[in-house]
Amino acid sequence: MSTRKVVGLVGLPGAGKSAVASLLARRGARLIEADRLGHALLEKGEPEYEALVARFGPRILATDGSIDRKALAKLVFNDRRSLEDLNRIVHPKMVEQIRQAIAEHRNKDTGSEPVLVIDAALLPEWGLAGEPDVLIGVTAPREVRATRLKELRGWSTEELKKREEAQWEEDRKITKTMLIIDNRGTMEDLDAQVERIWQTHLRPH
Repeated sequence: MSTRKVVGLVGLPGAGKSAVASLLARRGARLIEADRLGHALLEKGEPEYEALVARFGPRILATDGSIDRKALAKLVFNDRRSLEDLNRIVHPKMVEQIRQAIAEHRNKDTGSEPVLVIDAALLPEWGLAGEPDVLIGVTAPREVRATRLKELRGWSTEELKKREEAQWEEDRKITKTMLIIDNRGTMEDLDAQVERIWQTHLRPH
């Protein structure tokens, strides 16, 4: 049986998925971030870039012709139809890339990075919750998440609400079959929880 494992990280905005992903990477995991995959698809020359410009026009473009991600986000998170169109254009390729990365990881016989971590908030919504060997749900009280996002990204409570509405609710996204990390405390608390999961479920033997 292969000892190579795939981990999925899910959670609502501000829960701390990226922090958990970084801690796992320090322990030797390879990391794939869905946000980075999505951003790459917005680059000039990509079919998704062309489709987005055709759909939304010059209002989403910066002066150099690149897609202004802030302008795009402001547009789609204030109009559900626009968000649905963005997702229709970008998400299929992201799902394809994630599936391919998982397949390639499992097909490797030996080598470094025996653990692949997929940091993707929308894994359940994309129908990919069954793909990883281990699913980790990262949680934190809403007031904690709101404070973090205000400090880190300048998000208002209203902005957080819009982003949350673009995902499943937490009680649907985070299920009892997942390993749960409660990230309401300090980085030391978080690191201790990640270490327990690493040693119990992920550490190569």
